Amino acid sequence: MSTTYLSQDTDIDRNGNIYHNASSGIYASPYKNSLETGKQIFFNLISYYYYNAIFFYDKNQNFISSKTLVDVNNEIITPPSNAKYWAVRFTSLDTNFVAKKDTNFIYFVESVEPHFKDLNKKYAKESGQEFFRISMDGKINLFGDAYEIVKQSSLEDQLIFIIDKYNRTSKKWVEYYKGEFNKTDCKFDHDKKKCELKTTTIDNYTEVMNKYENTYDLIKLAPEISKINLHKRSLMQVYVRGANSITNFFGGTYWEDDVNESIDDNAALINNFYFSYIKSGNEFYIENSNKAGVNGVYAGTNGYYSNWNGYTCYLEKNPDARPPFTDVSYFIMIKRNSDNKVLYKSETAVNIDDETLFSEDRDYTNDKHLRYTSKLIDVENAKNSCTISNLFTYRIYRRLLCDVDTVEDSEGVKNTYNLPSDDFVTDNRNYKKCIGLKGGLFFCTSRAVDEPTKYGLNDYGQYFTNQFIPSSTGIGRPLPISKNSWANASLWYVYDSFYEYFEEKLRKQYVLKDSYSIGAAIKAILKKIDPTLSHEPTAEYSQFLYGTTNPLGLARFYVYITQKTNILKGDYDQPAQKAETSLEELMKMLRDCFRCYWYIEDNKFKIEHVYFFMNGGSYSSRSSYQLDFTKLTDQFNKKLSSYFQSEIEYDKSDLNQRYEFAWMDDVTDLFGGNTIDVKSNYIQKDKTEEINIGQFSSDVDYMLFNPSNFSEDGFALLCPVKNGSTLELPIITVNGLVDENGDTYEAIAQNWYASWIYLQNFYLWDMPAYSIESNVLNYSYARDIKKCMKHTIEFPTEEDLDELELIKTVFGNGKIDEISISLDTRIAKVNLLYRPE
Repeated sequence: MSTTYLSQDTDIDRNGNIYHNASSGIYASPYKNSLETGKQIFFNLISYYYYNAIFFYDKNQNFISSKTLVDVNNEIITPPSNAKYWAVRFTSLDTNFVAKKDTNFIYFVESVEPHFKDLNKKYAKESGQEFFRISMDGKINLFGDAYEIVKQSSLEDQLIFIIDKYNRTSKKWVEYYKGEFNKTDCKFDHDKKKCELKTTTIDNYTEVMNKYENTYDLIKLAPEISKINLHKRSLMQVYVRGANSITNFFGGTYWEDDVNESIDDNAALINNFYFSYIKSGNEFYIENSNKAGVNGVYAGTNGYYSNWNGYTCYLEKNPDARPPFTDVSYFIMIKRNSDNKVLYKSETAVNIDDETLFSEDRDYTNDKHLRYTSKLIDVENAKNSCTISNLFTYRIYRRLLCDVDTVEDSEGVKNTYNLPSDDFVTDNRNYKKCIGLKGGLFFCTSRAVDEPTKYGLNDYGQYFTNQFIPSSTGIGRPLPISKNSWANASLWYVYDSFYEYFEEKLRKQYVLKDSYSIGAAIKAILKKIDPTLSHEPTAEYSQFLYGTTNPLGLARFYVYITQKTNILKGDYDQPAQKAETSLEELMKMLRDCFRCYWYIEDNKFKIEHVYFFMNGGSYSSRSSYQLDFTKLTDQFNKKLSSYFQSEIEYDKSDLNQRYEFAWMDDVTDLFGGNTIDVKSNYIQKDKTEEINIGQFSSDVDYMLFNPSNFSEDGFALLCPVKNGSTLELPIITVNGLVDENGDTYEAIAQNWYASWIYLQNFYLWDMPAYSIESNVLNYSYARDIKKCMKHTIEFPTEEDLDELELIKTVFGNGKIDEISISLDTRIAKVNLLYRPE
């Protein structure tokens, strides 16, 4: 049973009839308002204070009675039969009223009898969300006096259409549907005196969705500010003398930057820019040999050079060295690796003081002083020979950038150097100190393959590769050095204990003084959008974000944001002056990074992981349900309602075959560039979902190392942990990572919980299929899969269903996808979703 009302605003606010008494903190009507005969009153807001009340008076303005508005929230108020005047009182402490004081919210109400056929109340999910919006499906027509109400309204009048329903449990009439419209939303037939309504639902989501995309400056909204401890970590730079780029190594990854100028001076690199010389690599070509496999590119370091056809060129000490040689002299030899048989030997020994085929003059003015004989003689037949050509050398230097004054190693405490103001590297502005670092695992190799790789081609149509170290050696993943300086050999570095030791020793902790918890940011924006909604950083509002433990069993971290320039400037003096965002941007970030969705319950703005919604509003492994359809019987024939309701189909629209993840800015391999491939025959094999977080980036270390690569707009996403009462960005050693060849490696990362490699964990509870493959992890598996099996059931129901809770059927516990309830018959048509089978 239902009653329908049509209401028209009173214009009280627009005419200024409500005023604010600053001294008492009370809003009240300065005079009693006339009450039209037969009119009822409706307040289109929720009252939270018992001080708020409506008063009624007779024709002589004598008090008759009053009602506290808290007791009549969402109810239509019927004045006493002898009432001729009314007044309303509010307190300024009621944020709901304060927010509404410049809009119309008090309505005169009249009961109407609309004409309709097949009118259904519909619950459907908002696009891209997990909460449901209500709508009325069907035509609603007004005739006669009801038609006149709409016709005679002005274009500016806001009207509300309300349907009340009798609740048998509470034995009260309760609001069942509320929609707003004005004259321009209607279709009129003036001959028939008919008005067709088109209403827009008013519900808990109306105010939020109306301002969802509005941009606000968080600095002006003044959310609670938090401090986070983080580290400025040292950066290793490797330079090949004379190159036009420098390679940066950090935490298990690398990137290359251009230099302002090429430095080809050994003394300048060591004395002016504080690099340490590491070693030299050589590449050359052996030609004219009549032995199969000997000819080709050779490359290496420390006097050993391989051609990957099974031959090695090496230096062998001359046992008969005599003056005038001042250093050890060497013969240049070529041997066959399979039996170590020497095939060629240089005509004469050469004096090589650093075991390279190139050496430098003592004053370093001539870079390529050749100290070798180009002709090698066949040891079995002196008539045969081969020659060395196209000799090239790579001289490798490295240093560490840092922000500390001293560092201690096995030789004692060493002072770091001030980074030169005219440093030749493009962007080191967040660092003040540096120091050279010797040693390390560096390689020069001629290894190349026919299959394409990301490292480029040599002159012979083959591709450079990092697959040149046997796995049995236990040596880690090689990373390229200065790729644009390669000729026909490639240079590589493998992270070593030298780096790990100094990386930890040279960390400098500092405090990021200006960040906001995601809860504080949401709370501040909601206060601007809809003060009637509350949000607090407690588990009541989000178990996932604020609970003591993560309900999915993963690490307990917290979500914070800061304007990006607060990171890009390093240890800044002046914080960002603008931090613009919208509730939509914040919620899209939570959805796409953490798979979190928001909903409103009891005027609380809540946020949970998608698994919470898939599981019927719970993280429990034993999901409950609101209705057991397998036991429901027809009230007339007493047969099971499920009889002839077992038709199913599959919805493949969300079954992607790949997910690709990215941030607003370019980041290192540890934070971006990863994908998930779904291995299944029933998915959409041509559909890829690109997840790009438009306003956020999270690679904090890269922001400090390379700030010019980042836009200054937007925010840094931070995932700190609590150390006692202090928030800090953890530095975590991560194992089980894989490169493009499937080889495993480890990395050391700050803000790891905000990397895509970690964040993709939150997608595993909502995957298209169980079998998945990540391009960056050694092993991945889905924890749960999307509910894509569809089933529709119909049954009578006195009260509406809870959209969040599950319904048990013969196919399992179904998640509600849509509800449609007939206002005439109370037959509910419910679309359910299940895990596919």
